[in-house]
Amino acid sequence: MHNQQLTFTLMNATQPPDTENPWLVETKHILRDLDTVRELILKIPLHADTYLPAQTAIDAIWNLRYSIQFMAAIRSEQRRAGEIKT
Repeated sequence: MHNQQLTFTLMNATQPPDTENPWLVETKHILRDLDTVRELILKIPLHADTYLPAQTAIDAIWNLRYSIQFMAAIRSEQRRAGEIKT
């Protein structure tokens, strides 16, 4: 039952916004989804055999989150400088 509930939660955590181009999902939406995944991982009962994989997953999510924020900041600066339109 727990696995089914977790799968349902992941699949329905947030729905991407309707856009003509699915690659143009807002950064804050992606970051919110990463936070949801991190919170779900933190709910995994920790044992000797689950601690390292859970911690590795959390570290990977934090690194991905940082990279996305960094790239969004660069893109924002490029937009302000007029290097990118939209």
